[in-house]
Amino acid sequence: MPSRSASPREEHMPFYNRIWSKDDPFWNTNQPGTLWNCKCDWEQTDEEPTENNPTSNITKPGLDRNPATSGQIFTDTAPYIKKALKEVSIYAICTEREIFRKIHKNDEITFNTEIGDILIDDITYQEVSKGAKTDKSYFYKLEIVQRFDKYIDKIVLLNPNEAIDLTHNNHRSRFFQRKKLFKCMQVYKLKINDFEFQVKLGKFVDGSLHLYSITEP
Repeated sequence: MPSRSASPREEHMPFYNRIWSKDDPFWNTNQPGTLWNCKCDWEQTDEEPTENNPTSNITKPGLDRNPATSGQIFTDTAPYIKKALKEVSIYAICTEREIFRKIHKNDEITFNTEIGDILIDDITYQEVSKGAKTDKSYFYKLEIVQRFDKYIDKIVLLNPNEAIDLTHNNHRSRFFQRKKLFKCMQVYKLKINDFEFQVKLGKFVDGSLHLYSITEP
């Protein structure tokens, strides 16, 4: 139905006096009145649907789904909801990170594998538990480092002798001090479902291996 507003939105005018069937997918994302101060309306009719109806969406974030089919009045795309979800997610990751690091404080374990004995210590656990691009990939990293023996046969060698880059490091940090001991890095690819990781093993002069990091490319 045409808007009752004294200054109707031009982008809504193509929808005036148009008819869609009740089960048309159009209603999944379009409902008059879901924009702020919109005075368009709709009514039921027994007339046949009109032809060449516009297919563009006229909704805004947070009101982009039909509550009758989605069961949501406001969707997760609403600015306030997005912000809240982001803050909850960040809090969850920070909390998980601190718990993870406390559990593995002073831990040291060696995995016996076909490519050699691989050492994982508390510095590795701290390195792996740094932030990631997506929440789900972050928790995959924690799973990999704790059950490395389960994933070792899935890694694929990319570069057996990558040069060590010691630039842009805090020279007083434990990470830098350990990195100086490596002769080279062995870089592997590990794919889990839709996620791909780079697994770096630091190779000491004596040939021993140390899990250095698990990162996303």
